[in-house]
Amino acid sequence: MTVKAKRNGDCFFDSVCKAFAGRHVERNSAMWQTTFGGEGSSGGGVPPHGELTIGELRKVVAAHYDESMWLMGQAVGGDYFAFIVDDSLELTQANIAALADDASDRAYWADESAIAAVQRYLHTRLLIFKPTADPANRCACVGDVGATRTPLFVVLRHSHRASKEQHYELYALPGTPQTTVFDAERLPAGVKRAFASTCPDADRSWREASDPAE
Repeated sequence: MTVKAKRNGDCFFDSVCKAFAGRHVERNSAMWQTTFGGEGSSGGGVPPHGELTIGELRKVVAAHYDESMWLMGQAVGGDYFAFIVDDSLELTQANIAALADDASDRAYWADESAIAAVQRYLHTRLLIFKPTADPANRCACVGDVGATRTPLFVVLRHSHRASKEQHYELYALPGTPQTTVFDAERLPAGVKRAFASTCPDADRSWREASDPAE
């Protein structure tokens, strides 16, 4: 089943927040400190363990959006990179950090750099299913998740269009409560096989995965 998300540039961040709603969330300490320093009430620059917010994730992505990414965005141009301010990396980062409604036409819609940053921040592999894509490109997982502990997994649905008007939603396994975050053992075998068949970064052992009842 899918869990609906905001239908604007916040949809990716909203979907990730919904996945972790009600859960203990362990952040990457170094990334949190780079983003927030001693800000907040967590004491001594230590990340909190409370609910994720769209604003928090956007600020983390903005803080890790570097000069090389900024220059590449300028070179490509177009509507998708409307958040880029050509003469200011700082203002570009401010557009990334802003909520979609606040940034308006300058809103940042999540791209591979956002996916990579959020994965490292939460040590979670984001498995992205694109139902309208060519079969060879329908399942995607990109970027590093770090090596501090065994990663978690979240499955997202991505409806991609040629412009920045794309949409992310969260996949959930029905139940009481529904499951939105998986460890490697609980990730459904069908999901493992689908991603292992097309995604270079997926675990190769997933090709032979089977559910206990199979």
